[in-house]
Amino acid sequence: MRLAYLILISVFAMNSFALCLETTERLVVIPAFFSSPDTGFGVGIFGIRDISPSPNLSLLPGEIDSLALLYTERNQTVFSYGKELNLGQNRIKLKTSFLKYPSYFYGIGPSSSLADEESFSPINLYFSGSYTMPWNGLSVGPVYEYTRYVMETVESGGLLDSGTVPGGDGAILSGLGLGIDIDSRNAFYSPSKGINFHFEYLLFRRYFGSSSNFNQFKLDWRSYWGLLNEQVLAVQLMVESSAGDIPFQRMAQLGGDMMLRGVLSGRYIDKSFIATQIEYRLPLGGIFGAVFYAAAGQVASSLDSVDLLNLKVAFGTGLRITLDPMSKLNLRIDIAFSENNRKVYFKAMEAF
Repeated sequence: MRLAYLILISVFAMNSFALCLETTERLVVIPAFFSSPDTGFGVGIFGIRDISPSPNLSLLPGEIDSLALLYTERNQTVFSYGKELNLGQNRIKLKTSFLKYPSYFYGIGPSSSLADEESFSPINLYFSGSYTMPWNGLSVGPVYEYTRYVMETVESGGLLDSGTVPGGDGAILSGLGLGIDIDSRNAFYSPSKGINFHFEYLLFRRYFGSSSNFNQFKLDWRSYWGLLNEQVLAVQLMVESSAGDIPFQRMAQLGGDMMLRGVLSGRYIDKSFIATQIEYRLPLGGIFGAVFYAAAGQVASSLDSVDLLNLKVAFGTGLRITLDPMSKLNLRIDIAFSENNRKVYFKAMEAF
């Protein structure tokens, strides 16, 4: 019953959003209603201002300001602000956020157990900035990131309280590196063809203000193929690896509402991971659509020790409701299965 209320409220709330999409410049404030196994029921507000260089509002706008304030029934608070700006062919991206986000820690490695679950309550302060320029068909440029993790509380007598887990008493991360992007998608929110590729390599060093030294790279490849009758096949591959004294908060994570739906967020963490997912999307008529998906991944202490013969697996199906046909923004309701569990997700925008 609560899911039905969420659908009705969200569709009603998004009507104001759709009315504002008739021009190339928008200033929209909308309520947010969502639910996931990691947050429970949540409410909040989103503010979006964007300017599109063309009437095709499904494409990436030329300038974006975004603001979000969210609160969940698990006492999680999120505040974030982001800005993206085109300077000719160059692009600047800035983001800052504040999170007070009670979570759970299960240990490190692919063999961590639910029986080892312990709670902790962190406060995260985050800032990132990037400047990309075109080069041989790519967008390339420097990336900077700063994060401060303050551990408000940890479970007494747990691993985080023992002093043996890096970051258990908090951490400061300050890193500088390189980012590379390719984006040929035909739509920003729900593409039917093209690719979206992101790679970044960051050096976190004490002389940058970091509390530890480590290197980290991330690769995210997404491909979309249009099939007959507006059906779409979407595939994503993610690879992440770190070397050095990395705090647990920054380790590669499997699970959540994006990759490996059906597994709790942060259920498996380690220095490295490989994960992939495939999703088949088909229209049902009118504003409705359906998806079927499967995902697999694994964490390890290094990429060469990832056990590809013993992957964590998840699969599921979902309903899609088009909230705005011009921007191709969808509401998604996913039911995912993994490790003898069933999880339900209610979110705006596709998982990838």
